[in-house]
Amino acid sequence: MDQHILEKRAISSKKYTYLQYSLASALSKSSFFCITTIQDAIELYPDPWYEMHSHRFYSIFWFHSGEGTHIVDFDEYNIEKDSIFFLSPKHLHTFRHLKNINGICIIFTEDLLLHLDTELLNCIKAKLFYPIHGVSHCTLQENAKRKIERYAKLLQEESESNTKDTVLKSNFLASALSLFLIDIIRLGDWEEAGKLNVNSDPHRTYWLFVDFLTSSLRHPKILIKEFSYFLMPCHQHGLRINLLV
Repeated sequence: MDQHILEKRAISSKKYTYLQYSLASALSKSSFFCITTIQDAIELYPDPWYEMHSHRFYSIFWFHSGEGTHIVDFDEYNIEKDSIFFLSPKHLHTFRHLKNINGICIIFTEDLLLHLDTELLNCIKAKLFYPIHGVSHCTLQENAKRKIERYAKLLQEESESNTKDTVLKSNFLASALSLFLIDIIRLGDWEEAGKLNVNSDPHRTYWLFVDFLTSSLRHPKILIKEFSYFLMPCHQHGLRINLLV
């Protein structure tokens, strides 16, 4: 990873402002994959580790050691030994109180995933990147870690190789990445114990919901209100929506 891979811009709405990171224009037209240490990522791009932001690509954070808090969509999660987080494009996240952090981060684009079989792709997306609630995260026991580290090493070696055939390289990376992800699904400990504070700012989460629907459906807010009542997010967040709209 180097300082020319990512570009950032500020995204503002009536209720909040955050940074959005995308691949540099020269890179975004082709399948992209990068794996690097968390220490190098912090050194090259310090701002995202302390400011709320989103990505226009997929990202995986595997913390081998250290501690801190990972805030995703205003929910707080413990960072512990061998915890892994999976973020889809447009997830909002940042970190707090990082201490003695060591690990790897992986970023890749949607078109890299398209090299995979459709059924496998749908399984990976549903389990890891588009869960029904919150953000997908797990921890690894030592035996599982040793097995999955082999795939991480394979991904690292291939991403740094000088393979001239980019199609073959993309397919190889997609295949190795799928094995990496499948074994995490199979061997990871998928418990909710790492969750500290669910929807710590429910008003802000509500307005994220309203803004998303408004931009997507292009309806006036009275219809957004009716739709939000239908989905009943207030049951989960303890929030009376009729007082806010």
